[in-house]
Amino acid sequence: SHAAAQETQAKLIGKALESRFLLRCLISTCDYSSDRTICDNMHHELLKRVSVLLLLSPEFFKSKLCDVEARLAVQLSYDLNFDLKIIPVLVHDLNADTELPLFLQPFACIDALREVDCSAQIKEAFYKSGIIVISKKFSGKETDIY
Repeated sequence: SHAAAQETQAKLIGKALESRFLLRCLISTCDYSSDRTICDNMHHELLKRVSVLLLLSPEFFKSKLCDVEARLAVQLSYDLNFDLKIIPVLVHDLNADTELPLFLQPFACIDALREVDCSAQIKEAFYKSGIIVISKKFSGKETDIY
């Protein structure tokens, strides 16, 4: 998920992940079924994914569509019936400790501005089961996932 301002960057990251690491990437466009609400369409599409890459920027946080999609993805990542991985990537200079919304703070972010090879870091996060999720709550008890 990305804001319109990051369309080019999203395509470049997707192309690098596909060509270098053979990961299939879908750069979503809002081409949804007209017989469903936007939220239902997003939910339907997220159910088909194994991971969601969130390209975080000030524009991302201003976009209602990005916010809804990110919240739905995070909600599904905590659902034990699904295995959806959230991979947040900071594509602008943001302070992950103070500028991220509360629902994204449990996730470790990849800093695209400071990483030498951002695509390789995304690939590592994709293949390391549970490494992105810092903790989940099971039966009211917080458990670290590695």
